[in-house]
Amino acid sequence: MTNVRGWAHALLSEPTPLTAFASLNMPVLYLTGQHSPASSLGVARLLTSTLPNVEWVTLAGLGHMGPTTHPQVVNPLIETKRRCVVSRQVTTQDSRRLPTGADQGPGNSRHNHPKRCPEPA
Repeated sequence: MTNVRGWAHALLSEPTPLTAFASLNMPVLYLTGQHSPASSLGVARLLTSTLPNVEWVTLAGLGHMGPTTHPQVVNPLIETKRRCVVSRQVTTQDSRRLPTGADQGPGNSRHNHPKRCPEPA
């Protein structure tokens, strides 16, 4: 962690307005852990209600550092999304969004289970 000062500067001094994320139309796989801090989940609610092509997956039993602590769970999700994007089978219909104010808890079936990309014919 040699760049902590740079990260702190970017976090505190270079804010990106939320509206800027609305123009990012690339596919986004937004992963959160069921036990992520409330502040992280708050950011997730804001970003997933703004990003136009997002799939939000809450990983049961995981915390904020799921990619580090549980790569066997996280990596297949990322690979599936990557395969979908590369094969151009991801459309805005494949992405799911949570409306502002929707329940984002771990029991919310609207975003708990990633949608699988159809296998190429």
